[in-house]
Amino acid sequence: MLVSDSPSQAFLPLPLPPHPYHKSPLPTSELSVGTMVAGWDAHANKGNLYYVDSDGSCVQGNCFCVGSGANLAYSVLDVENDLEKLRSVEDAVELATAAIRIATARDGFSGGYINVLHINSTGTHHVRRVDSRDDASAPRPSLGRVE
Repeated sequence: MLVSDSPSQAFLPLPLPPHPYHKSPLPTSELSVGTMVAGWDAHANKGNLYYVDSDGSCVQGNCFCVGSGANLAYSVLDVENDLEKLRSVEDAVELATAAIRIATARDGFSGGYINVLHINSTGTHHVRRVDSRDDASAPRPSLGRVE
């Protein structure tokens, strides 16, 4: 890259930024990223969900919990329902919201807003936005098991 403040000055080379694949100066234990990537596959006519972490691992699945409260959220999902037998989108939204609220109530590093999105063949739809602290300690009605 070359830079000049005026046409009369010679262009001076600037150092290039480090390549994105170079090792970070931070130890890997200090910084990590976990994210979910979701979308609709029009060819297969189904949704896909992936978990991608900072090491580059990519795992496909039907349910992921990410963050410091993930174990607490998983415990709600594991106990409350068989995910394959949820009756409706509303049931799935209620279960996911309850899992996040319970996790944020018990994990000091979790919190904020819960944004629930539904992805289907017609696009991405914002279903709900709630503050995770609202009624976080209130008992939640059990969704029960689907027979």
